Amino acid sequence: MAKFDKLHICIHNMVGDIVFMDILTGKSIKFIFSHPKSDSSMIKLSGISGNQVVCGCIDRSIQVWDLKTNKCIKTLKGHTSDVISITKLNRTQLISGGYDRTIRIWDL
Repeated sequence: MAKFDKLHICIHNMVGDIVFMDILTGKSIKFIFSHPKSDSSMIKLSGISGNQVVCGCIDRSIQVWDLKTNKCIKTLKGHTSDVISITKLNRTQLISGGYDRTIRIWDL
């Protein structure tokens, strides 16, 4: 789960769904299907090129999703095991960690 803004949270569940929820009402306001081999590692990226969400997955990939089109715009591969942690490093890079005991820096 990641805080998306002051009124919304973003959840990436084990079924592979990305769900945006209103904190006040608890209702889902946006739903994106990613894929069934997904993990709960997720962050919001801002200032890259509009609103994007990045998900770490158990298929060893990282997916960058465009929230305007609801499409995966980039898949990053390099981990040899599940991606379990992601964080924004700066405006153009993120860092990820995996069960493969590696930390990787990615250019977006």
